[in-house]
Amino acid sequence: MGDVVATEAELQRVTDAVQAHGLEQCAIHKHLLTHRPTLWWTHVRGVSTDPAALASAMRACLDATATPAPQAPDRTPPAGLDTAAIDAALNAKGVSEDGYRFSFARKETISDDNCVVPPAMGVTTSFTIRSLGNGHAAVSGDFVMTQARSRGSSRLCGTAASASSSCTITL
Repeated sequence: MGDVVATEAELQRVTDAVQAHGLEQCAIHKHLLTHRPTLWWTHVRGVSTDPAALASAMRACLDATATPAPQAPDRTPPAGLDTAAIDAALNAKGVSEDGYRFSFARKETISDDNCVVPPAMGVTTSFTIRSLGNGHAAVSGDFVMTQARSRGSSRLCGTAASASSSCTITL
């Protein structure tokens, strides 16, 4: 499982590449309503006995976008953030990686089509806190929850959206 982030103009080409290469498109959604350019997240899933074929399929999806080649993350400790206070508030230690990043794995064993899905395949709650300067910070990320826990989330998303941010629930 993974995400391909595409602009609105790229989205159909990404969808075509996903389908042409036998991948599954599990969800299409926005994380923030006011992105410029307008961005869409396409969740993809593929299973094969040939890992190189999966990599080629993902390459085709990336080639449908203007996504540049990967670069080494910025591991400089984030200026303007009291990381000790953030760690204490979350009772966890963050990692300096393009901001101050956290990842929390679910305690349940997650499976898909009777295959165990390890946390590294996107079944974690993860988010990054970044300094915006002048004493301001922003957080963006994903919360993974069971269906039973998601029932009140739409109410929370409505509150978040009214505060000029966004929230997406994909069931």
